[in-house]
Amino acid sequence: MNRAETALVTSPPRRWLQSGYEVPVLVRFGGRLLPGSRALEIGCGCGYGTQLIIERFGAATVDAVDLDPAMIGRAGRRLARYGERVRLAHGSATDLRTALDADDNSYDAVFDFGIVHHIPHWRSASSR
Repeated sequence: MNRAETALVTSPPRRWLQSGYEVPVLVRFGGRLLPGSRALEIGCGCGYGTQLIIERFGAATVDAVDLDPAMIGRAGRRLARYGERVRLAHGSATDLRTALDADDNSYDAVFDFGIVHHIPHWRSASSR
């Protein structure tokens, strides 16, 4: 990401959009996760989406991946209070087996808060 996009995705208006609009829409579409559910967030950025996945969707654990090591550092600081409920990894959505040692059927839900346009060949991302 360039500087402008980094500033945008880490800004208070972006967090408001996620919590005030995107999460309610997703809850209407699919509701909360079942107890014990394991979730994946691709493009976790600074970790705010991962926090919402735990708090608003009820995931027991979340694996979160991002290409930008600086964002993984930010996410680590934000999500430290969740301890082992969150596993962060530097890597690509197109190569989750390398980043997280995870198979396609490892998750009950997969979240993407506005990053799919960054993934080349996004339709096949989960099958690589």
